[in-house]
Parts: sequence; structure tokens; C-alpha cells
Amino acid sequence: MLVKEHQILGESAFDLLDRMTYINESTYDPMMVQIVRNDRLGKDLIMLESFCKFAESNGIEDAGEAIATVCKVNNIGTSEIGFYVEETSCIADDSLAETAEFFMENGYCVYAAPIQTTSVQYRALEEALELDEGCDDWEDCINLQAYCEENVLEKASNKVGAAKDWVVNRVSNNVKGAKATMTSGVDNLSKKYAAAKKKVAELSDKARRLAGDAKVACLKQLEKAKQVMKSIGQKIGSAKDSVVSTASSAKKKVFG
Repeated sequence: MLVKEHQILGESAFDLLDRMTYINESTYDPMMVQIVRNDRLGKDLIMLESFCKFAESNGIEDAGEAIATVCKVNNIGTSEIGFYVEETSCIADDSLAETAEFFMENGYCVYAAPIQTTSVQYRALEEALELDEGCDDWEDCINLQAYCEENVLEKASNKVGAAKDWVVNRVSNNVKGAKATMTSGVDNLSKKYAAAKKKVAELSDKARRLAGDAKVACLKQLEKAKQVMKSIGQKIGSAKDSVVSTASSAKKKVFG
């Protein structure tokens, strides 16, 4: 029996797209903003990341206007709302953290959603801690040190390109590409930081309930988890600085 290519590979994505109708709408509809009802708190919690995406996409600079629109479309009252934000998002995105602070200062409740123990980053940390359990010094904890690494500064020049090859109408996309590459690294580091933060809290609580050799062993692991937090925290700071400086440098090369 003759087996045709499309029977093996399936329909080509190009052919499939040719048969699709494209939409032109690029804005983020208020119905797309994620809202969770929390009966314990008696509040409708709006996901801050989703809310900010809606406001930015629609060019809304007035927070009150954006809130009113979201509440009206989703049939919720403005008096019983709050916000929630992923802990890792706040760590990775300074502007989002500033927005959360703004809402808190204006009387809104903002709750942080912690990283889950089922996350890849948390599980990887537990594995590294177990592998380095017998190490007394941080310098010997090769698995934990490897966990702290993240290639976020992969030659930004390679991502942006040589200034002589640029034209003005391409610069924006090139800068965005370089920033996106680095930002993805910041996001991953932020998740690792949140995982380490969670583990520090767990080990601290556990150590208070132990005694003798078990307490000593737990405290050693606690110190390692704290060192992981410190190391990753420093890398996040450096990565964020590089995102800003790369974008600034790229613009100067073309417009300077």
C-alpha cells in the first residue's frame, strides 16, 4: 500500500493556516482577565498580571477606569474585589511589583500566590539538596551551585546584531528580542528563588520542632537553602540590570 507523506506527517501547518481566517483584533478583552472567587476571604480576586495586560493592551492609564470596566463586564461588584499576583511574577518584574504596591497603598488587598511544591524548580532544588546533603561547605555543594546557574547573559550582541547592519525600522524588534531572551532567564531564576524561599521557610519551621542530631542536620540544610537564595538573588539583580543596559545600549548605537 502506498503511504503518502501527509498520512505520516499530518496536514502541513502552512496548508492548515491557508484555510484559516485571520482575526485583526489585537486588544485584550476584559472578559479575558482572570478572576477567582475566594469564599474564605469573601472577595473576587483579579489576577494582577492579567489585569495589567488588559490595561496596557487597551491603552488605559487610569486604574479606576480599568477596574470599573473589568468589574462591569464580568458582573462583579467593585466593593468586594482584591488582587492576587504570582510570587514569581513579582520577583521577576519590578514594574508589576510597583503596581501591586500602588494598589496596596490605595486600600486594595493584594495577595501573593506562592510557588507550588509540584513545580519543576522546587523539585530540582529538593533533589540538589539531597545530593549535597553530605557536604559541609557551600564550595563543595556542586549540585546546589549548578541549580543557581542560569544562562541569562548569552552574548546580548549576538541577539541584537551589529549596529552597522541595523536599520531604524528594525531596531525595536531587535531590542525586544534581546530583552525577551534575557527576561526568560530572569523568569526562571525568579522561580528558583521562590522555590528556595519556600524551602527556607519549611526548613526553619521543621528545625524548631527537632532536637539533637536531627536538628543539627536540618540546620545545615537550612543554611544551604539560604545560600541558594542569596546566590540566585544576586544573579537576578545582575540579569535585570543587563536587560535595561542592553536595551539602552542598542538604542544608542542606532540613534546616538
